[in-house]
Amino acid sequence: MIASPVMAVALAVAAASATAAPAPEAVDLTGHQAEAGKVFPYIEHFLKMAAADHTDYTVAYYFRRDGKPAGDAGAVLTDGTTRIPLPVNADGRFLTLPTLAEVQNHDMVSFNASSGTKMKVRIGLAPLAPPALNMDAGTLTRAIWQANSAIHHLVGPFSVAVPRLRSALFDSAEGGAAVMADGTTVPLPLKKDGPYYDPSKIRNAVNLTFTKAAVHIDIQP
Repeated sequence: MIASPVMAVALAVAAASATAAPAPEAVDLTGHQAEAGKVFPYIEHFLKMAAADHTDYTVAYYFRRDGKPAGDAGAVLTDGTTRIPLPVNADGRFLTLPTLAEVQNHDMVSFNASSGTKMKVRIGLAPLAPPALNMDAGTLTRAIWQANSAIHHLVGPFSVAVPRLRSALFDSAEGGAAVMADGTTVPLPLKKDGPYYDPSKIRNAVNLTFTKAAVHIDIQP
């Protein structure tokens, strides 16, 4: 699962309270060109946050062509006369994002694709720690807490309408287990897309281990 519906709902509530504009589930880029702030919705909100509030998580954006992950977006941001490539990985996640200044300057992002190609950018929340066979449980717990805190702070009095973020889903990972402080292990429960870790359900975990690392990690309810 790539896009976080909770992120879309939370930001939709926040946006509606401020601008009466709902948050899209995904940005349609069939036109092949748009302002950076529209290609990457709500990135300005994130970039304005204090760095101390997102030391362990980030907002992630994923490129989709014809509804599938695509690692060849050919995206370029134009900043004045400078062209800045915005590469994506094999799963479609953007590895480079525009800066706050580039968003506020309404710099344009263009895509190299044939006419009529269906393209979208989806938004999600992810730990900063990259997927690995062994991962620190405390770092993931902080990522979940920080993302949850940021969203509920953003929506303010509307937070009751937003599901609480509770877990990290390890998409396509295999053989997931939590290693406890006493050395014992607890199997991670499974969802359709892979194992997940909920620190409120598995307490005192020190590390998480996998026989196959996740393709990406999503912070979810």
